[in-house]
Amino acid sequence: MSKFDEINFLKGLYLNPIIDDIYDEQKEDKNELLRFIANLILIYLVTNDVMKMSYKDKIMEFNKANKLIDKILINEGKLENNNLTDILKSIPKKRDFEINKKEINSILNKVIEAKTYSDRIWDNKNKVAKVLKNEVKRLIDGKTSVNDIKDKIEKVFNVNKNISKRLVEHEISRVNSEVNEKYFIENGIDKVRYVAKLDNTCEVCLSYDGEVYNVNDEDRPKLPTHINCKCFYAVANDERSNLQQEQIKITNKNIDNSYTVNRKLVNSKEYHDKFEEIPLNKRTRERLYIESKAILEHRNSTELEDLVILDANTGNEIVSNKTSNNTFKTGLTKEDYGKVINHNGELILLHNHPGGGRLSGSDIISMYKNNNVKMSVVVAHDGSLHYIFNMYRKINIEEFYNLSYNEYKKQGYPVNIAKLKATDDLYESNLFTYIVK
Repeated sequence: MSKFDEINFLKGLYLNPIIDDIYDEQKEDKNELLRFIANLILIYLVTNDVMKMSYKDKIMEFNKANKLIDKILINEGKLENNNLTDILKSIPKKRDFEINKKEINSILNKVIEAKTYSDRIWDNKNKVAKVLKNEVKRLIDGKTSVNDIKDKIEKVFNVNKNISKRLVEHEISRVNSEVNEKYFIENGIDKVRYVAKLDNTCEVCLSYDGEVYNVNDEDRPKLPTHINCKCFYAVANDERSNLQQEQIKITNKNIDNSYTVNRKLVNSKEYHDKFEEIPLNKRTRERLYIESKAILEHRNSTELEDLVILDANTGNEIVSNKTSNNTFKTGLTKEDYGKVINHNGELILLHNHPGGGRLSGSDIISMYKNNNVKMSVVVAHDGSLHYIFNMYRKINIEEFYNLSYNEYKKQGYPVNIAKLKATDDLYESNLFTYIVK
């Protein structure tokens, strides 16, 4: 993973929507407690801006408040623990090397000063609960003005959010750093570069930025260097040109027909750069580029198609069909299709279109019917690149297409035109993202 891939990966972690779910829950909990307090003020006598309640009522309402505070803080703790765990477990998947479950759990549940991150979450929630209970008790006892209680409660919840934010970001940084260190060791990486420009960086970290260290240098800064530190190490020798595979060329077959590959474009840097924009990790993008060039070289000037299916995370080939003799058509054997549906991980479908053009209706339906397909890619002989992703599978896309097709047939359109118009409807449905380069 390059420095820039790592930056984009980490930004995705720190901006993960399930982190916002934690803060949204805290906001709702604050409002629920304030509603409880507002109801108290409405029910009981207020004199000189303080509550006047009998001893019995104080005990009763304080017990209610305690139960409410315990409930909301327990729910917060569970949500924060579950969501942070999900994020941390996703970090090892960024690298194309195996980390077994035991090793992942060892990294996630590392004990620091006698506590895991889960312990710290619950400690923090218990502290917040204690402060909230004290503020409500002071209101009920008449020691805090009814005019001041809202500000005091909001201040506690602001602290609650800041504590959660600090813990979440620190754990993401810590686990990412430990996964990186494991990757460096297991893959024989000799040198790493300090990267300190992910966020608002302190002057100490900026002083390290760009410095290259030996992996086994005991004096290199340990990450994270401080609370809220988002620095990381990148492989220093991973500065190879993005055109490292540009030696793969489409050769001149001395045949010029409607299916001849646009050699000038496909052999250019411009063509490679199209793959750089695909929302996949660098390794997979490069593998996709290499396989695309191989397909175009193989099927140059023919009406035949190759199909290659790659693992979306590693870019490794799962199955392929490079021997089809059916014009404008390809597919898999029953045995190979079984490997696809049983594959543990997301997949990318890749094939060529000799006549150019976007993915067909059957291409789109094929992706829909296989839930583990993340993206479907078509490399056309004219040099264009087409791909779809972010498919919304809660609507039956096959049924959608068939209804459109049958409707156009009823209207008297020929079969090929009805298929084309039904495919147009698919593209206009917003049921997936379509990119053409």
